[in-house]
Amino acid sequence: MISRFIQRLLLVAVLAGTCVAARPVMAQNSTPSGFVGQPAIHAAKHGKAAMMGIWKRLDLTKAQRAALRPIMKQQRTQAKAIRTNASLTTKEKRVQLRELHMQTMKSVMQVLTPQQRAKLHHIMMQRRKMHAHK
Repeated sequence: MISRFIQRLLLVAVLAGTCVAARPVMAQNSTPSGFVGQPAIHAAKHGKAAMMGIWKRLDLTKAQRAALRPIMKQQRTQAKAIRTNASLTTKEKRVQLRELHMQTMKSVMQVLTPQQRAKLHHIMMQRRKMHAHK
């Protein structure tokens, strides 16, 4: 039963992340950052700030934060490489970003406790509802 819950949680995380990861790729022609009307530096800070807010709400330990830092740094580096790869089509970029997000979420879930996983699931569902109403 726990593993089924984790599978569902991972699926929701992947779906939510896919929406977030695909958004800059789809809006690629509007601005360098992928966010319409926002400079690249602002978009990068906004995404990082949002993630930091989520980590704070999860009440991560110092060890968990230390474990998550390299995971997230690697994800950002790889995502940037995918987005800037001119040899890939938009569809290929979207697929690769989804795969990267799935790998990242698997790594993140291994660091979190079951309670933190449940809380992350709740946060992601709230954000999903909020973005669906826009």
